[in-house]
Amino acid sequence: MLIFSVGSPVFAQDGMMPLVGENKYHIVQEGEDLYPIAKKYGLAIEHVMWANGLKGVEVAPGTRLLIPGKRILPDKIYEGLIVNLPERGIYLFREGVFVKFYPIAIGAAGSKGKWMTPTGEFSIINKVKDPTWLPPEWAKEEKPVQPGPDNPLGDRWIGLNEPGLGIHATNSPVSVGLATSHGCMRMYPESAHDLFERVYEGMTVRIIYQPVKVGYDDKEKRIYMEVYGDVYEKTTGLKELVREKIASLGLMGLVEDKLIDRLVEEHNGLLTPVLGSDIVIKVNDKKLDFFFSPIMKDGKIWVTSEVLKPMGSTLLWNNKEKKVYIYRGKYQISLKLKNAEEGMKASDSEPTVYLWKGRTILPLSYILKGLKVDFYWLPEHKTLLVYSGTPKTGNGKKLIQKKNDGKKGTPDGGKTVKPSPSPSGSPTTSPSPSPSPTVSAPDASPVPDDLPTGEEWQTIDEPLDGGQN
Repeated sequence: MLIFSVGSPVFAQDGMMPLVGENKYHIVQEGEDLYPIAKKYGLAIEHVMWANGLKGVEVAPGTRLLIPGKRILPDKIYEGLIVNLPERGIYLFREGVFVKFYPIAIGAAGSKGKWMTPTGEFSIINKVKDPTWLPPEWAKEEKPVQPGPDNPLGDRWIGLNEPGLGIHATNSPVSVGLATSHGCMRMYPESAHDLFERVYEGMTVRIIYQPVKVGYDDKEKRIYMEVYGDVYEKTTGLKELVREKIASLGLMGLVEDKLIDRLVEEHNGLLTPVLGSDIVIKVNDKKLDFFFSPIMKDGKIWVTSEVLKPMGSTLLWNNKEKKVYIYRGKYQISLKLKNAEEGMKASDSEPTVYLWKGRTILPLSYILKGLKVDFYWLPEHKTLLVYSGTPKTGNGKKLIQKKNDGKKGTPDGGKTVKPSPSPSGSPTTSPSPSPSPTVSAPDASPVPDDLPTGEEWQTIDEPLDGGQN
């Protein structure tokens, strides 16, 4: 699997970009407003306002603010600068390595698009310290403005090969983050100084308009999305754009409509998981690693096929029937095979398994029940303990059968079993008032010798169609 990190080359995977940076929190001090706070963390005021749902720069002392430093890299990584206008930011790359993010102001949205910052591929043609501003016709100024506090270009100018277009410092730093310039990209003076020293004449500058970004977090095993406002109204609608992005990944059947609605309504630029969760699954006390973490959809947990092997199970795909069959000893279950872009329909009368980029995505509760596997849900830990049987090394695990009372906290209304205390330190809850007799966990069932064979059957122990481990 490709590992994404700052300081090493980064690559797109399955149309998803890597994540960089980290979120932090800031406690507002007496006399602080959003300007010094945002500047301290290398962000625009708008970034902090969007992330915290604020309408103004005044914030009460003691307020805990989210500082949104974690973000998805834009598309097409290479040498140079990428400017994402809806995000109000510049990304600096050197030799395929992400270096730094800078907040900017962009061109105003009004005047029938006259002042919008243009998109396209440009290059740096000059760098000037303490530039003199030659006022264009719209400025209604007759004389050049010499370097100094009255110069709107500040003390650094990075010119592009488009007349009048550049990246520069500003004598109005509080405007950084706004759509307010006459097309240029304004920076905090300190940011402009830093960028000035890192770029060179001839460097490529790509200006893009990307209000929706999709990324994959290799550590958390989640797929994330960022949605920003359509400041220039260039799209047919944010909701349609979000759905198109999800559909392009083949995930429409796995992302709930209410999540899409929330992303569009808030459009705050915050990283939001669209696939994956912080649920932990342990089989015989060993935490499982998945390509993406367990999915919560329609109140059920869905997982990829990595869960099967530790339970002594085998999954076969019947090519003719378009079904998968899962075996564990004498137990067998079958599920209808659908592509992940297909949503669940009311007419679906049989259990379904999704196929996404060669990976099977399974309804966990149905499998555990059908294969007679004991499990126990710990809601306070968001952990599902699965006991397929005593491992070969033996751990003396005993299970107490506990009647399901239908209360909340057990996902899918599944069977719950209570493990007795063990040296492994597994979490436990208080015993049921009238526990049934203690029973030993069944031994892990071997794969039977009489699995179906023939051209119509295919074993799915590994991802299909070139999927990555």
